[in-house]
Amino acid sequence: MKVISNLKRFVKYVTLTWMLHKASRKADNLQERTGITHYVIKQGRGLKVVTRKDYRMLVSKGKARYVTAEQMYQGCFYCTRWYNKNNPVPMRVIEQKRKNWLAANGL
Repeated sequence: MKVISNLKRFVKYVTLTWMLHKASRKADNLQERTGITHYVIKQGRGLKVVTRKDYRMLVSKGKARYVTAEQMYQGCFYCTRWYNKNNPVPMRVIEQKRKNWLAANGL
């Protein structure tokens, strides 16, 4: 019984990690093309890549959890840049956001 539950937990961990990896790579590719900072947020059961403008549209429709951009930055699970254009996001912040994503899904 314990082996099956551990296997389910491992499969869930791999699936969630893969989802976050795909979304973060998509955000990086979009940022390289457009030059705009992109954020990965939770949308339903999955992840969505948005810009600040897209996020404001979600807030106005009542489909977003956080109200301000600063709250979105703190609550997102990945972002392409740190607070300005020249600084990449530190690895400790990326790791903490990944832990938050796993914790938000029960791992």
